[in-house]
Amino acid sequence: MTTEQERTAALAAFMRDEAQKVDAGHRAEEELRLQSSGRRHGVLTLSLVIAVYVWFFPPAWVQGNPPPPVPTAAEEASALRMTMYVQAQRIEQFRIDNGRIPYNLGEAGQAFEGMEYIRLTDRNYRLHGRSDQAMLSLSSGGQSLHDFLGNGDSVLDWVKIQ
Repeated sequence: MTTEQERTAALAAFMRDEAQKVDAGHRAEEELRLQSSGRRHGVLTLSLVIAVYVWFFPPAWVQGNPPPPVPTAAEEASALRMTMYVQAQRIEQFRIDNGRIPYNLGEAGQAFEGMEYIRLTDRNYRLHGRSDQAMLSLSSGGQSLHDFLGNGDSVLDWVKIQ
């Protein structure tokens, strides 16, 4: 065999070898792709089964605990606080319109049930509200109406009425 023929044979052997390696690589990639595709389908199926189960049969850890019911006294105090806020707004509007606070609640409009009004000075007053289970007090010089309404139970100074 001549050198030219040896070179050609060596080159052909090298090319076959490379083609086999490329073929093997493609087969390995295809197997890997099929395996990962199978895993993805498995994970997707498992996720779907879990989602359907949680949707139709929700376990306790998903639902959480419902909030406790609001005590009647706190609910009533909250309603009383809102009523007192509206009453105080009427008094403040009267003060803006007339330059003084009213001598009695009737001057500022109809008084709400359970309201007691005490005129301290020409600009200051105290408003007491009473319901079946709560009693609140609001001083015009002590805190703003916004704070009285907005801070919830931290603002309340209520006492259960027997």
